[in-house]
Amino acid sequence: MLERFDVRPVNQTKVFSGPVAEGADPAHCAPLTRQVAVNIPGAARPLFADPPYYRGIRAGKVEPVWGAEAAGQGAQYLHFTYGAGQVTIVAGLAGQFANAAIGRCDHAEILWTLLQTYQPQSTGPIHWMTRLEYPSLWQWLVESAWMAVIAGLALLLLWLWRVVPRFGAPLPDPEPERRQLREHLVAVGRYVWRSGGLDYWLLVAREAFLARLALRHPALATLPPVEQAEALARLTRRPAAMIADALHKPAGPLSSFTSAMRTLQNLERSL
Repeated sequence: MLERFDVRPVNQTKVFSGPVAEGADPAHCAPLTRQVAVNIPGAARPLFADPPYYRGIRAGKVEPVWGAEAAGQGAQYLHFTYGAGQVTIVAGLAGQFANAAIGRCDHAEILWTLLQTYQPQSTGPIHWMTRLEYPSLWQWLVESAWMAVIAGLALLLLWLWRVVPRFGAPLPDPEPERRQLREHLVAVGRYVWRSGGLDYWLLVAREAFLARLALRHPALATLPPVEQAEALARLTRRPAAMIADALHKPAGPLSSFTSAMRTLQNLERSL
């Protein structure tokens, strides 16, 4: 209804002037006299309304037949002709004609005068509508400007199609790289270390060294452990204690295992 007559709200402004009830706070209470003159065509005198708050309305492109305004606060009443009927728009309708407010000022007489002026015989329907809401922006766009929205979206898509860079045909997926043997050996060694297999692989390395020692120096291969370590120390010029640890000591931590494997490798090269 408000949209049809292009009626818009005026920003709400609180107006407090004149005396207030005894003991009341003037900053939060309305004055005792806050009246708007309502001149209904054909009425014997101006009637006065006391709106519950000063939130006025204003007419847009559609010119009202008459209106009642509060000074500087916009209209409180706007009356329009609509076809064969009449429409009166009141700011704060429920606050003026509710049970608790209809006895103030001339509220009851205003309502009676409107009915007697525009519907004296009560031959047609009377529609009473309150708490009318203005459509939101999205509702208004969908209901009244959907063609403009579609055109705007089409232009936006066209602009995006124009400015977004084109990268051509997609490149084929690269072939998976084959890992080097060194990477496989590193992975195997890391797995053996984490699974607790250092003693096993140290035993394998010792057996391989002793087998080579038996081929190159059969006499050294049959010596007891201590004498064998001393003989290898004289042959390779390395410490006997280091050789004994590499041949007979448990693997222990990773540093000991690495040292033993390095010693066995160096001994094998020196045979």
